[in-house]
Amino acid sequence: MSIYEQIKFDIITSMKTKNGETTVLRTLDSDIQLQKLNKRLEITDDLVISIVNKSIKQHEESIEMFIKGNRQDLVTKEQNEIDILKRYQPKQMSEQEVTDIINESIKTLNATSKKEMGLVIKQVMSQTKGLFDSKRISQLINERLK
Repeated sequence: MSIYEQIKFDIITSMKTKNGETTVLRTLDSDIQLQKLNKRLEITDDLVISIVNKSIKQHEESIEMFIKGNRQDLVTKEQNEIDILKRYQPKQMSEQEVTDIINESIKTLNATSKKEMGLVIKQVMSQTKGLFDSKRISQLINERLK
């Protein structure tokens, strides 16, 4: 079963059990359908994962704003939605695994300065696609290049 088929199944289950996840799942489905129509793409696991990651990132940004605004009720709501969305992400890589990939990429590309950072990021991102936070990858690479 593809990730998208699982989401569709979970929407139906959520509507039947009234477990409170329906809105989050329908919004996710809507985002997937919108991407499919706008970019004329097939719904693949990669597409679904990228949309899930984008949605999680948006919720995390909202949490930061709600914390600044001292709105703990909304922080909790956003965190619950993130927890629901994370079920559709593949198992995330550990920081050590990503560090190993970064070190190997730097070695392979003979990167020695920040000028080559773009090349390293491109290579690392192709290997970690959706499996690790891209902002953290940039930080890790930046720490290693002078």
